[in-house]
Amino acid sequence: FHSVSANEVSQIEQLVTEKIEVVIKLLKNKKINKQERNNKIIEVTMPIIDFERMVKLSLGQKTWNRIDAAQKKEFTQIFLKRLQESYLDKLNRYTDETVIIKNSSREGNRIQVETDLVTKMGKIEIVYKFLKSQNKWKAYDAEIYGISIVSLYRKQFYYHLKFNTFDSLIEKLKKQSLDL
Repeated sequence: FHSVSANEVSQIEQLVTEKIEVVIKLLKNKKINKQERNNKIIEVTMPIIDFERMVKLSLGQKTWNRIDAAQKKEFTQIFLKRLQESYLDKLNRYTDETVIIKNSSREGNRIQVETDLVTKMGKIEIVYKFLKSQNKWKAYDAEIYGISIVSLYRKQFYYHLKFNTFDSLIEKLKKQSLDL
């Protein structure tokens, strides 16, 4: 590692720590209602998450290149909403867990931050993956117990599109979104 690389890894660790601390503080705050809290959590986390990259990676390059601009826009909006709802749903189950930053590493223009979510039942390993793009580090994936969120969605979407239309995938995501 060059000193710049080590410095960047340290900055990402600090950023992840700060964001986690703010989110936990919001989750513990019983003075604000759930909707207000959720809005603040999204406001805090959005700037460091590359949702556009997550959308493209989740859908797969072939499919992304095959669909038109209107479909890309609609899918991105619906999938972004789905990702946010899923994230908030999991956060809303928060009781008194803590997060420990274990290790961070850099490979090329990517940094991984390994964390443990410590619960009453044990530890859950979560690895946040960051990519440097346009001089900004943003998270584009997370692995929980070694399973990539992006890969999981990509497999689901691939299987759906193997037997169905792209429009039916959009409708399915809309319905899932409403069911939460």
